Amino acid sequence: MADRRKYKNPPIDEALCEFRFAPGQEWDLTIPGRLHGAVKDEYAGKPRNLFQAQLQVAGNAPPAVAWNQNVSMVQLTDVAGTHLLTVGPDLLSVHILRPYPENGWEVFRPMIERAFEQYVAVAQPAGLMRLGIRYINRVEVPERTAKSDKYFKCLPAAVDGLPQNLQAFMHRAEYAYEDGVRLITTFATVDGPPDKSSFVLDLDVVLEAGESRPLGDALKLVDDLRQRERDAFEALITDELRRLFDA
Repeated sequence: MADRRKYKNPPIDEALCEFRFAPGQEWDLTIPGRLHGAVKDEYAGKPRNLFQAQLQVAGNAPPAVAWNQNVSMVQLTDVAGTHLLTVGPDLLSVHILRPYPENGWEVFRPMIERAFEQYVAVAQPAGLMRLGIRYINRVEVPERTAKSDKYFKCLPAAVDGLPQNLQAFMHRAEYAYEDGVRLITTFATVDGPPDKSSFVLDLDVVLEAGESRPLGDALKLVDDLRQRERDAFEALITDELRRLFDA
């Protein structure tokens, strides 16, 4: 694997790795608790039951949002609240939030491996169905303009007949690798400091297995998807933006 470029000030707001498994043993509501017992030294914060929002419409009444607690989905957290583990039926996701350290992958990769091994030991899934590596980057540049081709290579194209002063945008694209892995990119302007322009660059690299793959392949696939995400990130930015990350 090629060396990754490291930045003094990485723009990562959140990095996550998500596994979806082929069912093994029947899901037991004690599984999140047993998993927490196995990782409690690393995730010593109070566990959270996750909620789902549902839009309800009845007759002529205005739509209402109902919040339903999902007792099967539990999120574990460290004391600082920056390392998260989401656990559910046939689902495991590992998250690290800003501030993302300069040697972040050297921290994040072992977190993924430990969580994966503990989940497999407790939940006993039959195989791997889906794997995703996602990095959500928030980037601020010292100019008040949405058209910052000085920093990015993925700006929306100019259109003849429309005003050229682009104020805001959201652009989503999906790319397919020859082996079926998909790269989903979302690039958008967001609110930020009044003297700067702020952007989100969200890269999601996904492998849909189609059929169950051996669990022994999982961590090698994690490394492969992470390398593709880094290659995509570097392809979308300029040297000027790299200098800002290293300032």
